[in-house]
Amino acid sequence: MPIRDDLVQRTIEALASALARLARSPASIDVAEVRAMLDQAYRAHLGTTREVVRRLPSEQLLAVISSTGRVDPERAYLAAALLELDAATPGDDPELGAALRVRALDLYTEAGMAGVGETDLAERVRRLRAALLDRVLPEASYGRLLTFLLHEGQFAVAEDLLFEWLEEHGATTALVASGERLYDDLEALTDEELIAGDLPRVEVFEGRATFRRSRASG
Repeated sequence: MPIRDDLVQRTIEALASALARLARSPASIDVAEVRAMLDQAYRAHLGTTREVVRRLPSEQLLAVISSTGRVDPERAYLAAALLELDAATPGDDPELGAALRVRALDLYTEAGMAGVGETDLAERVRRLRAALLDRVLPEASYGRLLTFLLHEGQFAVAEDLLFEWLEEHGATTALVASGERLYDDLEALTDEELIAGDLPRVEVFEGRATFRRSRASG
């Protein structure tokens, strides 16, 4: 379901507005003001500073925003929005910006799988994915994104991602397990559901055979 916390919603709207202004006219942005807003939001919602959050890997960020072992979807979505804006703010090393975008992508996908229900989530994921096309994602990020795409019904896109993962990392244990699980899940769907996801059943069977051959030859 959509975000219910009014403070979280207002913060997300402010972050989205700043991100849109950065995209339209980066030179007109007061970078110090954006960074101050980010630091205030990090403190208010994550309980720590911008500099600390920027050093935390995705797994530690998820631990911060989890409750009794479960990801809080609203906090994950908000943390991802913070990281996305942080990555877009001028003045940082490009490598750090890319790392922040990967973490934002991880948190958006986790928020989606936890049921955040925001209608713009798929677009946010697509936008970050496009910004990272020249980067090799960590295996855990490929796994999260694959699960998210399956959850969203983007079956053909999920299959393409699986083969990208294979090309970039080889036939690792995580890749093989995720690939077999993907095809198991796809085969369990109806023909109508598969067609809606741009992956007819015959292509699922062909894809699984190609995946097994490719990983064996790799």
